Amino acid sequence: MLNTAINTRGSDVQRRRLSALKTERASFDPLYRDISRMLLPMAGRFATSRRNQRRDSSIIDQTGSQAHKILISGMMAGMTSPARPWHRLQTTDPALNDHGPVKKWLDDVNGIVRDIFTTSNFYRTQATRYGEITSFGTTASLDLDHYENVVHFYPLTTGQFWIAQDQYGQVDTLYRQSELTVENLVAEYGLENVSQTVKNLYDRGQYDATVKITQAIEPRKERDHTRRDNVNMRWRSCAFEDGENNTAYLRESGFQSFPARVARWDLLSEDIYGTDCPGIDSLRAIEQLQLLSIDKGKAIQHMSNPAIAAPAGIQLRDTLPGGVATYTGELQTVRNLRDVRIDLGAVLNDIHDVRQRLDTHFYADLFQMINRSQDRQRTATEIAERHEEKLLMLGPVLERLNHEDLSPAIKSVFHRAFNAGMLPQVPPEMSGADIKIEFVSIMAQAQKLVGLTSMDQLLVTIGNVAQLKPNVVDKLNHDVWVDKAADILGVDPDLIVANDQVALIRQERSQQAQAQQTADMIPVAAQAARTLSETDVRKPSALTNMHTQL
Repeated sequence: MLNTAINTRGSDVQRRRLSALKTERASFDPLYRDISRMLLPMAGRFATSRRNQRRDSSIIDQTGSQAHKILISGMMAGMTSPARPWHRLQTTDPALNDHGPVKKWLDDVNGIVRDIFTTSNFYRTQATRYGEITSFGTTASLDLDHYENVVHFYPLTTGQFWIAQDQYGQVDTLYRQSELTVENLVAEYGLENVSQTVKNLYDRGQYDATVKITQAIEPRKERDHTRRDNVNMRWRSCAFEDGENNTAYLRESGFQSFPARVARWDLLSEDIYGTDCPGIDSLRAIEQLQLLSIDKGKAIQHMSNPAIAAPAGIQLRDTLPGGVATYTGELQTVRNLRDVRIDLGAVLNDIHDVRQRLDTHFYADLFQMINRSQDRQRTATEIAERHEEKLLMLGPVLERLNHEDLSPAIKSVFHRAFNAGMLPQVPPEMSGADIKIEFVSIMAQAQKLVGLTSMDQLLVTIGNVAQLKPNVVDKLNHDVWVDKAADILGVDPDLIVANDQVALIRQERSQQAQAQQTADMIPVAAQAARTLSETDVRKPSALTNMHTQL
């Protein structure tokens, strides 16, 4: 929960830290600018004058941009598809998860959390975050309270924010710059709290003039842990105008938990910003492709419409095929100024090679490998193997995104729903139980398919051995196998009968079998009794001998 209060203490400390954070990121800025120019031209805020302006003039061949879109779509559909569940909350005790009241509570909570994601702007902004992290290696957003939708997500673009992390490598500081119109700034912070410059603009009616402000969110070093007011919350949040001599805060507020979600594609050593993402790795290939496309166009123009050399006195009224040239004086020759001959086949092959490299950089060849395959007779084994190939390359990245991006989002929604009283009463059986997050998206399930393949191979092996030694099937725990297979395949838990219910079903089936066996034995016993009653005991027989012995 965000509390606010006006504070007149100066922002000098935050201004100095902002300068240090800018210096920390300065080595990345030229790279970010090039990526924005060549790959994601509408992203990035490196100068206020560049907002809402087209910056795609450097892109001639859009292969890189198209491959990038495939990657974004693949991650969106494979990790956070709005069309199917991609996460669930479970306790750390598998037996407790199967208990009826606990199972019902978990199902209800999972449904509430999914509904909050759907009604909020999460899915509309998540694709933007995937675009940022795949291009620049780092993505950030603010997750703030919302009166109607519980939570609202504010994605930030590269160049707009600066970050720092604690001794454990967790991001705990975020500074962001944004532009507000004079009208919006006054409405947000009040006329009495803005600078004199803004007041003058407001008085003159220049409501649409823009003002650059900074918001600093960082751990509060000094606070009273027994109080929960705005100046004693764990994280400080303060806003101030940039470039103003007035050092007073526009507002000082606070958060009980860090409201920013920062994810990195990959980290090297003690780096703060992400590295080795597809956008960074493919930048030089994208630039090479643009140069090849330009050279190809120039070569074709030189051959189709070459520059010519003509003697004086020749008037070229039409240089198109079939055109007319007028000569005065002695007939002379018109020739090409330069004899341009280029092997377009070699150029096209080079372009094709670069395009294939871009597909590899952005994993487009993997996400579309099934669709692009010419062999339509694909087996389930082949598809599984191709999924495994994809995951071998994306596995580490998916784990980092789950840890730094998706898990914090789920926890944020869960805690807000809990604080708002939206969750059902917790069953007594869950007292002291720990809750964990499990990912059941397409990509998460594909990772688990590797384990299912081993399980299937085990079944085949046991089946083969059972033909020679049937008792070997006793080594297989069939119930555990079904539960693990259902979990790997992401089957709805409602389709799998809980263990306690299975025990009751089997007990009832055993009782029915015993009753049926007893019923089947009654006619046999009656027939035996009838036979005994009709036996003549006066004649020597085995029965009479037995009777005599008794």
